[in-house]
Formats: sequence, C-alpha cells, structure tokens
Amino acid sequence: MRWGSASAALRVSPWPGASSAPGANEQLPGELAQILPTPAHFEQASELVTPDRVRANVTCGPDPDAHVAAVKEYVDAGVDTVFINQIGKDQQGFFDFYRTKVLPQLT
Repeated sequence: MRWGSASAALRVSPWPGASSAPGANEQLPGELAQILPTPAHFEQASELVTPDRVRANVTCGPDPDAHVAAVKEYVDAGVDTVFINQIGKDQQGFFDFYRTKVLPQLT
C-alpha cells in the first residue's frame, strides 16, 4: 500500500575534484552542523571534512553508470521524484553531462 508520493534530493558532481567543492559542510560529523552559530564556524569545521568522506557520500566523477546507479537507488526505494543538485561551479557542464550521458539511461 502506498500512502502518497515521496521525493528525495541527491547531490552529485560529474567531476572527480568535487570532493573539495562547496557543500562540504553537509558532511560534517554528527550533529555539528546543527550547533554551529556562524558561517565562520562552518568554514572552520568544514576543514574536518576530507575528500574521501565526500566521495563516500556524494556521487562524484565522470562515470555515467555511477550516477545512474545513484538515482536508481532512490527509484528502487519507491521515490517518485529525485531532485538532483550538482555541487561545483560548472552548471552548464553538469546539465550537458546529465542530458547526454545519464538521463537517456533512466528513461
């Protein structure tokens, strides 16, 4: 039985170097992100986030199959809508990558 629709957000980057991209503060351990009082504190604490930690939690890199697998995890779990957010600065490159390499595999 389904009670309603479900949506999810997925952060990705088609570039391997995204491990140092903005948004690393969401990878802060424990409840740290909930108790930091100022942006300066977030900046200081984000130094705790290693590239390996980001890569373990964010689909990074130019392999379209990895991105397809990340989206399919949500779809297989019953999510109706997956909002994909690219971390990094090259938004047009992200859209081109998803339009040509990822989305055709999902339709």
